[in-house]
This record gives sequence, C-alpha cells and structure tokens, in this order.
Amino acid sequence: MRVIRSVFLCVAASLSFLKAGNVDIAWQSSGPHLQSNGSAMTSRFIFEVGGFVDGFVPTSENTAQWAGKWRSLGGANFQPANLRFQGASTLTTNQDPFGVSQQVYIWGYGLGGSSAEWVLIRNTSWAWPDTTVPFTPSAPFYTVTAAEAGYTTVVGHVNQSGIVIKSTAVSNSPTPSVSYTAWVVENFFISEQSDPAIVGQVADPDGDGQTNIYEYAFGTNPKQTSMASVPQLDIMNVNSQSFAQITMNFSPRAQVTMQLHQSSDLQTFTALSPAPITVLNTQGTLILRDSAAIHTGSPRKFYRMQFTSP
Repeated sequence: MRVIRSVFLCVAASLSFLKAGNVDIAWQSSGPHLQSNGSAMTSRFIFEVGGFVDGFVPTSENTAQWAGKWRSLGGANFQPANLRFQGASTLTTNQDPFGVSQQVYIWGYGLGGSSAEWVLIRNTSWAWPDTTVPFTPSAPFYTVTAAEAGYTTVVGHVNQSGIVIKSTAVSNSPTPSVSYTAWVVENFFISEQSDPAIVGQVADPDGDGQTNIYEYAFGTNPKQTSMASVPQLDIMNVNSQSFAQITMNFSPRAQVTMQLHQSSDLQTFTALSPAPITVLNTQGTLILRDSAAIHTGSPRKFYRMQFTSP
C-alpha cells in the first residue's frame, strides 16, 4: 500500500503543474486557392485566425469597418508550393472576441496588387476553447478542406467548382495591421522569441541580406531566403527629363514609417531632399520618384530606405 500511495502522490503533483490560460490553436487549409481573376494565390496572401469585438457582425457591405473591429490570434502566409496555409498560436484569454461562445473566423487577404483580395470564412464547428480549464485533451484545429462541410463565407468562396478557397476583390477597405512584436510571434518559435540575434529588427536569420525590419515591412518570410521583395530602381523619362524611380511591394499590415535616404559614397546618408514624389501608393505597392532630375555630369546617387517601427 505504501508504494501505491507514493505513485498516486506523484501523479497528483504532476497535475498540479498544469495551468489554465494557455491553449494551443492551429489553423490550415489544403487544396487549390485562387484569386477573383482566376490566378493562383501567391505567398503574399495572409490567413489570420481571430474574431470581431463589440458584437460586430461582418457583412459584404461593411468591409471598411472590419479592420477596426478585428482582433487576430495569429497569421500564416499561403504556401503556393504546398497549396496550403498553416499556422499555430496560443490562446491565453477568453476576453472578447475570444469568448467560449464567440465565432471563430479565418480572414485571408492579399498584400499587393491594384485591388484588395479577401476571403472571410467561418464554420459551424469552430469555437474558441475555454482557457480556464486546466487541461485541454486536444488542441483546436480549424481547417479548410474539400472533405469538410459547414463552411460559410462573408466574402469569397469555399469549395466551389473544385477550388478550396477563392478570394473576392474589395475596395475602399483597409487590411488589419500587426505590430512588430505580434509579427515575431507569428514567424518564430517560442524558443527563438527571446533571442535578439534571431528576432531583433536588425537580425537576418535567413541570411538573405534583408533584416527582420525589412522582412516585416515587405511582408516576406524571415526564414525563407528570397530576393523577390527587393525594390526596383528605374530611370524614367518625364517631360524630356530623366528621374530615378523606385518601386517596392510593402505589407499594409506593417506598422512602420519609411524614409528615403541618399548618398554619393555609400558612407554618409541623409534624408532625400527635396522629398520624393509619390507616383503610386495602393494596396501594397509604393512608387517614389526623385524630385531632382538626372543630368549629364550629375554626381552619382545611392538610395537607402530606412524603416522604423514603434
């Protein structure tokens, strides 16, 4: 009897360390994903899991209000090579909009392009778990696949003509923003999030020459080497004069300010003066043109973008 009692005490001691308030959440899709024009979704599509505060009910008529009412638990980039998105996060509270009885949504949206592309999905089986329960047997897994039913969309389509997810073009509606801290949580493991050499704004964990603050601003994957987001420099002819013009894709989610700097020697940079002309600033695309024309004998000029985040 003494041995049995000892085992019982060990089990009880183990259970006492299980804490309420932390429940793992996962969300993913599988299958073809298309934009409204029939083209395939790219890696610049983000799928966030979350909800809307204050009892807000999203409709196709009030899309301009969504971002202000949306609260995200996390986001995941679409993976074109695998035809899916896959994300994981931790729910720590049942505060609005994550109440046990409140609706779970997956909001997908594209970064870049002449118009916004959105899809908002819910399912009758999706519900937030109770974070006050000390032990959750299995983590909630919100999936979008052709094999499941119960989906409805506010905008966009699910399981239509063999396409798992298809977005819809929307206008005059901002996408939700995400802080740098929240972006770190989305993109790095918990074990990495306390290491400034990995998650610091000037760190470059994938070694592609773009620091984390640039990856955050451009909406790219900080763990995947890519030069796709590198800004493009062109010489444009305007009224018989030549001007340097910079085109870049940026993330509307990022809470950043950007300043364009200039240098003649790559050593000393100063803010571009006079200020550049904004040629285009749409959903994820920014085109800036130097106000100073290029003439024969003009000194060479290098450009650098400086991003800062609160």
